[in-house]
Amino acid sequence: MRYKFYTGEIKPACLDVKPEPDFLAEATGWGALGHHKELADTLQTVTLRKYDTQTCSKLYPKHRHLVKGFDEATQMCYGDDKDPKDTCQGDSGGPLQVKNKELCLYRVLGVTSYGRQCGQTTGSGIYTRVYHYLPWIESIVWP
Repeated sequence: MRYKFYTGEIKPACLDVKPEPDFLAEATGWGALGHHKELADTLQTVTLRKYDTQTCSKLYPKHRHLVKGFDEATQMCYGDDKDPKDTCQGDSGGPLQVKNKELCLYRVLGVTSYGRQCGQTTGSGIYTRVYHYLPWIESIVWP
């Protein structure tokens, strides 16, 4: 018996192969519904805007937990400067993605890393840039 795994709604996610990610992306996760709030019962999705390097460097300067400050080679900032929307505790490790019209349903740009007070103020969160780690990922997946 042969199973059909890929349909219009079931497809693999592709990893981003462009050095410059998209302007708008969706973050998804099962984390907290706000600062010190309960965890989500349903998968949450938020559309976020990419911040430029200069703004990210100001938002995330060098300090004891971020020794080098914001690192454009390995990180991206996404958020909203008008509405307080963001990822939250428990969302870390989840995808930052864009819809894809080709083989994959989504293209993963980044991985949720850390941020501020999850949706209490406007601003951005930090996402690990998938593109930077492609050689390492491919060396593990396709040795």
